[in-house]
Amino acid sequence: MENECVVANEKPSDTKWLPDTARHLFLSCDETESILNDSMEKRSPTIQTLLLFRSIRSPLQHLPKYKSLHALELCTWRESFLPQPKYLHHLRLPRQMKYMTSLRHLYTHGCLKLKSMPPELGKLTKLQTLTCFVATVTGPDCSDVAELEHLNLGGKLELCQMENINIEAKAKVANLGNKNDLKELKLRWTYVCDSEVLNNFKPHDGLEVLRVYYYGGKDMGMLQNMVEIYLFCCERLQVLFSCGTSFIFPKLKQLTLEHLYDFERWWEINERQEGQIIFPVLEKLFIRCCRKLVALPEAPLLEQPYNGGCSSAFPVLKVLEMEDLKSFQKWDAVVGGEHILFPQLEKLSIKKCPKLMDLPEAPNLGVLEIEDGKQEIFHWVDRYLSSLTQLTLRLENTETTSGSECTSMLPVDSREKWNQKSPLTVLEFGCCNTFFGSGGVEPWDYFVHLGVLRIDRCDVLVHWPVVVFNSLVSLKTLNITWCNHLTGYTQGPFQPSAFERSQHLPALEFLYLEQCASLVGMFNVPATLKEMRILLCSKLESIFGKQQVGTSELVQGSSCSEPIVPTAVSHLSSSPVNHFFPCLEYLRLYNCDSLSGVLHLPPFLKTILIESCSSIQVLSCQLDGPPIPEVTASINAPDPSAATAAEEHSLPPCLTSLDIYSCAGMLGGILRLPTSLKELTIKDTSGLTSLDPVSGQPLSLEDLCLVRCSALASLPNEPQAYGSLQNLEIKDCPALKKLPRCLQQRLGNIKIKYLDAQYEVLAFKPKTWKEIPRVVRQRRRDAKWRAWERRRAIEEQEAPAVHTGE
Repeated sequence: MENECVVANEKPSDTKWLPDTARHLFLSCDETESILNDSMEKRSPTIQTLLLFRSIRSPLQHLPKYKSLHALELCTWRESFLPQPKYLHHLRLPRQMKYMTSLRHLYTHGCLKLKSMPPELGKLTKLQTLTCFVATVTGPDCSDVAELEHLNLGGKLELCQMENINIEAKAKVANLGNKNDLKELKLRWTYVCDSEVLNNFKPHDGLEVLRVYYYGGKDMGMLQNMVEIYLFCCERLQVLFSCGTSFIFPKLKQLTLEHLYDFERWWEINERQEGQIIFPVLEKLFIRCCRKLVALPEAPLLEQPYNGGCSSAFPVLKVLEMEDLKSFQKWDAVVGGEHILFPQLEKLSIKKCPKLMDLPEAPNLGVLEIEDGKQEIFHWVDRYLSSLTQLTLRLENTETTSGSECTSMLPVDSREKWNQKSPLTVLEFGCCNTFFGSGGVEPWDYFVHLGVLRIDRCDVLVHWPVVVFNSLVSLKTLNITWCNHLTGYTQGPFQPSAFERSQHLPALEFLYLEQCASLVGMFNVPATLKEMRILLCSKLESIFGKQQVGTSELVQGSSCSEPIVPTAVSHLSSSPVNHFFPCLEYLRLYNCDSLSGVLHLPPFLKTILIESCSSIQVLSCQLDGPPIPEVTASINAPDPSAATAAEEHSLPPCLTSLDIYSCAGMLGGILRLPTSLKELTIKDTSGLTSLDPVSGQPLSLEDLCLVRCSALASLPNEPQAYGSLQNLEIKDCPALKKLPRCLQQRLGNIKIKYLDAQYEVLAFKPKTWKEIPRVVRQRRRDAKWRAWERRRAIEEQEAPAVHTGE
């Protein structure tokens, strides 16, 4: 039928926006409830679907006219809304909802401040879906759990504030598990309190998922037919299941246990099962913050091995994650028993299990993660080498181990495994010195498929491991952090041939170096590199290796005390260093104070982010060919003769984003902007005087941010430069007396702008002078903000130096 569906994303201007033929309403505009109340007062459409995507601020009226509703979705609260007393009605569903007798689906999940349910909810006999029911103290204005007894609910149901359920209603909760169409049940208490609601809980076979939060009982009922069980913050739970003599869970595929502080036994009777597999189909097991748990369930005693294999409580388990288990120390609860076998385990994650000293048998293990583990546990890793594809080892931080004290990853009787190539593609290790040093891993070419290598806090890594780099022919990502002894220079004299130089990590694309306090020199970075991030390496002198170019890419002065006075970029010769990073697209440098002079930029960079690199003075990207004369197109342009002698900075022609923060000595003079540039942010620089486009190449900026550029006096004065501008911020640039006329004309079309008041006032026409007081107020607020920023900057300078991990 025509006009059955009505969608309103903005407040309707036509009073006849809601026709009598409307059946389905979707409203996401402001003042939704007032629009509906006014319209329903004059009309009576047979509404079947009502979806409101904005918070309602007053109660819906004329509810008897909604009796034909089949589906209702209301948004009654949002995080920014403060529930003050006069607004408490916002947090309630309509009291007369009982008249919506045709309602089939009511979605109330996510309404975190919903206090109660409307009275006589049991009269909605056609209701099939109720996603969240808030239990409250019984009263005339609300419904209790007993109202759900005769409703044929299906799908998902969540019961909140379970502590409010009285003794008479507890039996009703136990019967909720008997609703045949209910697939998932979530029970949530607000806090842990005495409760026995689940002692006699016996769900029907169709209930698949049970989630329980803050239950205060010491055990639970019959849950054998569950497919997924999630228990969170049930702090008093001591025994997982009190299920008599039968310990079989024939359907359970996922079990999650979190913050069960008193949980210490799996069953009431800790006896090994005979002839029965406890979890025959369990695939995922997650155990976190169970401080008293000592071991996993014991393997059953079988007359014949299960499925042709050996005895196991978890014959098909694929994922096992354990975290913060202070007492866990055994894989089998039987004292002196053999290690439990996980024949199908694919991922094993162990974090913060301080008493665990060994690892279980798992012949098909592909992913192994160990964090805050004992150093001794490392020697069990070799049993998985033939199957692992991802290995993470972040061991406990102990006293520094010298290279001579490092032991091999493999015992002598396992060295035959080196004859085959490892399938390992990701390797991460922290506080683990076994991979380097005199006793480290010998044949690194065993890891021929390794694509990601992350090294953290490796005390024995002092020099770039050139031999290791030559072996890692598939490595794409290299991440080194907090290696405080790494200087970067090769050990002893090293003069590789050109062929050898080309073999250093020939597939490397991403390089990340962070918090390497002693790092001075770089290795020969391959031409395949696409992204380079160097953070907090204050002693690094060059981003090139010594063998790559005869001189550093940073033109050095005669001494540290003599400032560099570079000539204009047009006078610099084409530099061969551009060709060492032909694929580099992203460059980030942060707090690298020893990088000084002229920073030559590779020609295909798309993103540059430089912050707190106080010694870099000039950015240069000189392409092959003779210099091209350039003519400025800025207002307030300096005298031509002075411009000739002024410093100029050229950028890569493909650059789309440039961000420079707190580099006071950088960008002295003129910055040439390529036509590809979309985002430009410059903050806290004292030398920049002018922004100019490259001659004959119009700009197309989308975001422009200039803050505390004390010498900046000129911006591009070309209309096309600001035609796509969406965000503009210009603050504390005292030398910039006025904005270019073409930018002034665009101010009204820019979506987001933060300007000093003087620029807005100059852009006003006589008819808009009434806006000047508003601008003055804004200017005062900005002054307070700048004062706060200055205070924060002073506090940061006076704060202690960044911890280097030493």
